[in-house]
Amino acid sequence: KGMIAKCRWQIATFAPFARGTICFVDEPILSAFGSSTYVSVIREDVVAILAEIAAAVNAAGALCGVHCCGNTEWPILVDAGIDIINFDAFGFGESITLYPEAIKRHLEAGKYLAWGLVPTSEKAIEQNEKSLMAHFDAITDKLVKNGIERGMILNQSILTPSCGTGSLPVELAEKVFELLASVSTALAGRAG
Repeated sequence: KGMIAKCRWQIATFAPFARGTICFVDEPILSAFGSSTYVSVIREDVVAILAEIAAAVNAAGALCGVHCCGNTEWPILVDAGIDIINFDAFGFGESITLYPEAIKRHLEAGKYLAWGLVPTSEKAIEQNEKSLMAHFDAITDKLVKNGIERGMILNQSILTPSCGTGSLPVELAEKVFELLASVSTALAGRAG
């Protein structure tokens, strides 16, 4: 309930500054779901709580995104009705390919994937547009092989850093956003 109140406040605060609002919820603990530490957590409860947050965000006039910077059972977010699934595509991109039916259902519902394609660590220094595009293509190829249209993936994708950049040194944060702009421009040319 506290999260919903914070989301509503943020949406109302930012609404005057944009035609549309996206409210992201950071949910790193989803990567621990199913582990022995959280064995007593029931999937249906997780879906219901996230669905309640998504419904409240939507009712307030915004799209609801959830960021999980680890590996998780991605269909949880699909089943909860989350509009934008933000995943660390650089570190855990392969994990989304394990759930092609759920990802296809998500995209066919007109929802989005936010690819955290650019690493927010020193690994960004080793990357370039070509290496990140190859990584994106490898993941996308697996999704296409499992019956998801490439055009739908491209048209319903958002590119982001893999995680937050607020605690990075300025030079590294600038490198992350330079890479992000470069890859985003290259992929925009592919979308139809």
